[in-house]
Amino acid sequence: MANAILWRLVVRRLNQSGIYPDVRKKTEQVIKQKDFRSFKLLRSFWLDRRIEIKINHLALWTRNLETMRDFYITYFGAKSNAIYHNKKTEFKSYFLSFDDETRLEIMTRPDIAERTPKDDFGYAHLAMLVGIKEQVDDLTNRLAQEGFEVVGQPRTTGDGYYESVVLDPDGNKVEITV
Repeated sequence: MANAILWRLVVRRLNQSGIYPDVRKKTEQVIKQKDFRSFKLLRSFWLDRRIEIKINHLALWTRNLETMRDFYITYFGAKSNAIYHNKKTEFKSYFLSFDDETRLEIMTRPDIAERTPKDDFGYAHLAMLVGIKEQVDDLTNRLAQEGFEVVGQPRTTGDGYYESVVLDPDGNKVEITV
């Protein structure tokens, strides 16, 4: 009985989404016929379907929303949406979009805490792909000349990447790579 309920929920979701009509049809047949011997076969068929998963966006907290927005627009060609402002919580954010559909959300709220050493666990850096080695060198030099800290000079890493690392206005590591 639990399997039938589960599959009815699956069918309802499939009907709402309009995807996988072949799976929906087979699932409806299994439920209608109460053929739960086919349940395992159908489940494996369902699980064998590859769903395309992409990272939608990365989000960063900041106390300098406009400065961070300008940094990613100026140096990495981001395009910004209009500011979102929740007046009740004073939460504000921008989504910055890049040419390949990658998005970075930068967010602020008056009550966010200062960074602590334990904040370094997890997030390591944001990597920006610029194309060729000369662009890595040029952009790194430009950022250094404009006062941004370079914490990793352009180099070829042990795993074959050509990259440099700079700090954005909030001190987040931004890897510039080809």
